[in-house]
Amino acid sequence: MSGSRFDQPKKFTHFDTHHWADWVELCCVEDLDGTTSRKEMEKRFHRSVEGEKSVTLMEVDLDLESVDEEDEDIVVDDRTTEKVADWFDHLHGRSVNFGDAYPFAFSSDGRSLTLKEQLSDTHRLYLAMLLMANLHYFQELQHELSADFERLSECALRRLLPSGAEVHVFGKGPAASSRYSGIAWDRIRKLAVDLRAKLLGKEEDFPPQSSGDGGLDLVAWVPWLDAESGSPAIFGQCGCTPDWKSKQHSSKPDLWCANKMSVLCPPLNAVFSPYFLRKEDGTWQRPMDMGPYIHVDRLRLAHLLAGSVQEVVSLASFGHVNAVIADKAEPC
Repeated sequence: MSGSRFDQPKKFTHFDTHHWADWVELCCVEDLDGTTSRKEMEKRFHRSVEGEKSVTLMEVDLDLESVDEEDEDIVVDDRTTEKVADWFDHLHGRSVNFGDAYPFAFSSDGRSLTLKEQLSDTHRLYLAMLLMANLHYFQELQHELSADFERLSECALRRLLPSGAEVHVFGKGPAASSRYSGIAWDRIRKLAVDLRAKLLGKEEDFPPQSSGDGGLDLVAWVPWLDAESGSPAIFGQCGCTPDWKSKQHSSKPDLWCANKMSVLCPPLNAVFSPYFLRKEDGTWQRPMDMGPYIHVDRLRLAHLLAGSVQEVVSLASFGHVNAVIADKAEPC
């Protein structure tokens, strides 16, 4: 396959199998036959590092100090075969976790993956999140995919909360709610009113042209009928980059509210990610990196949106999914 945007995979550590599994799925979507196999992915991986032997050895986590030079290629091939097998085992775990929402099917021997011929809106939702989780392959679409992920997360958060809850995009991007517009001071003041919080900051504390969101992408609260404070609330961060570990703290309420407002009942912090941050058995991939927050990854987003996909199918990302599917390339 030549000229594919997926010819050069991003070199994630092999510990994070979920990133490599995403690469396999993207190659499968693009393939002319809508199918890829373990052997094809082995070839593709080797071709991506052709002429970069040092990178190859690093990426397959080899210690070759005691290996004769003539045997290196054999060892590398064996280890690559083992790694690709791990990717496919992980993908099989995804098919179990997502069930009917998974847009791919396995061959009877589990060695090849095929994009289903009849794709439902639920399948396209999964594929849209796949694109959102791999912005490095879609430089020209990054801004749009990121904005769509905020809208998608807003819809999911709305499904998580009871009827009557207020849910809004606070971020300053194209998905921003009209409720929060203008300079930073105006938006913070409006949020303080909504949360019935006491303002601590002053207008002169903020640069007059500042419109930043300070790392807060989503806000939600369940309003009381009375006028007193103490509404249950959630702050949310939407992260489409692999750097979710550090981004998860940017919407932590006590940090974000510091010197801005005092809230009687601190909001919960929720972190939304289009990644499948899990091992093949559905457990978290890096639990030690997760703060004490509500983590909503690809699997939980799929569960939350299962009954309301129609609310998000108009997002531009669904059209981009169709375009990637249509832009077929010759198989390996």
